[in-house]
Amino acid sequence: MLSEILKKIVEESTNEGIRFIEHTTEVFVSYKELYNDAIGLGEWLKEKGMKPGESLVILLQNRKNFITTFWTCLIFGYTAIPVDYISAWNKSWGIKNVENVFQNITNNKVITDKKQYEILSQNKYIKSSDIFIFPEIENIKRDWKKNWFKVIDTEYPAVILFTSGSVFLPKGVVLTTENLLNGIEQVIQKIHYNKSDVIINWMPLTHVAGLLLLHLIPLCSGANEVVVSTEDFLRNPRGFFDYVKKYKGTVTMFPNFAVEMLVNYGKKNDISSIDISSLRCVFNGAEPINCTNMYKFIELYKKCGFRKNAMVAVYGMTETTTAVTIHDPVKCEDRFLRIDKKKYFSENILIECNSAEKKEYFDIAYVGKPVHGVSIKICDENGNEVKQGEIGNIFVSGSNVAKQILSNKQYCPLIGQNNYLETGDMGTMINGQLIVTGRKKDIMFFNGLNYYPEDIEKLCKEKLKEICVDYIACAIQNKELMKDELVIFVENNLFESELIEKRIKDTISTTIHQPVKYVIPVKKLSRNRIGKKQRKEMKERYEKGEFEDYIKKIEARNF
Repeated sequence: MLSEILKKIVEESTNEGIRFIEHTTEVFVSYKELYNDAIGLGEWLKEKGMKPGESLVILLQNRKNFITTFWTCLIFGYTAIPVDYISAWNKSWGIKNVENVFQNITNNKVITDKKQYEILSQNKYIKSSDIFIFPEIENIKRDWKKNWFKVIDTEYPAVILFTSGSVFLPKGVVLTTENLLNGIEQVIQKIHYNKSDVIINWMPLTHVAGLLLLHLIPLCSGANEVVVSTEDFLRNPRGFFDYVKKYKGTVTMFPNFAVEMLVNYGKKNDISSIDISSLRCVFNGAEPINCTNMYKFIELYKKCGFRKNAMVAVYGMTETTTAVTIHDPVKCEDRFLRIDKKKYFSENILIECNSAEKKEYFDIAYVGKPVHGVSIKICDENGNEVKQGEIGNIFVSGSNVAKQILSNKQYCPLIGQNNYLETGDMGTMINGQLIVTGRKKDIMFFNGLNYYPEDIEKLCKEKLKEICVDYIACAIQNKELMKDELVIFVENNLFESELIEKRIKDTISTTIHQPVKYVIPVKKLSRNRIGKKQRKEMKERYEKGEFEDYIKKIEARNF
């Protein structure tokens, strides 16, 4: 059980632990100290009325307190529900997000700090009596004689992660103890985490990568961790590199957007004194992988000691606990496939290209073979498995795959009768390795997260009420860059292009931190006979070149 694994790690640890870094403040906490604090917090929560089996929303900005609470949930049998902290820059979205979480769950309890308490206590969905303010941990008494361990069934919901798949309407992926245990075993087996590793974790702890891939899983191998503020990484990449050098970091994660950011940073700044030679594994996942950016990063940072074998492609999602496939970090020479561009664009088939002419090919990333215990099927629209190289719907099955999703306080099945999860992604298998080509559904990949288009449209309507227009948001995939680009179509015959374009772009960029490629005015948005928006049709109109003349005008103006 997870509680027993935690106890064993603590008992066998010597000086291992987590170094928490926030701006210029550094605090090292041993695993033994964290474990003691987690038990003390659990005793305190029991005194406050928490019972095993109840859900505990974790709404904490302090990362040490966050992880302490997460451990408490694993030990005492509470279902941990990590939720993004409500800060000044995301206040309206953050409050709405918390409201949606509380409308989705029962036994609503939340642990937070004094700042958030003032916000939450005014929320109609949350009782003040169900809000716990995180206590002064050193003042908590610990009664070691009590039997505070909870024997938890493997089907028990250990963690519910509300996916980033929505700005306004999140749904909770229910990860059981069995899911976590199998996810831990699968990744450790593939990556060979060990006590000599130092994990540099800047990913949000509310994200499956930050909480499980870079915290819980390496923890179970006894590795040391350095937890860095996400904001600090994004604002100051140089400071992050300094931490890698100072603490000899061996494992971290750079999703595609982070790789691109670091490439741009390396081009604009002197990186000659950076030393990241200690890194043996840099996960590249959470969104489609851009081979061009990956090559640029490897070439740019090899002068800093970075080895190309350290860039490890991974494919997974919240619903699969962490990983479905991981590229072998040792045998990873075949990291990409050089494909025939014409065949891909015209026939949607991946065939190796033998031409040396750049115009004839582009490279697409392998994301590795399935981890132990996971199987993958690539099927057409009728559910029939396709041949190697043919692009179809990706289905996965395994003991790490969540069986349920929480929506409107109801636990709904997530996998089909054949025990496979339809991921919503498109791709193919070649030589036993998976290649992901994009999304089947309208969900968009931006900055390591994914968003529903209807929520971006709703965001525009709510933020720009005075502009009487209607919107369709589409993710147009740049196939060569393996990157979604956001295009907003606006329906209004009296469209003042530059003024409204700027308002829309500013609204999106400040709210979800995503640039808008184009804002395109149309006389009429595509709808069906009952008025429902047809995003797929708008996307097809775009890809067929219907708006090419207007795009040329935009490009000429921007140039």
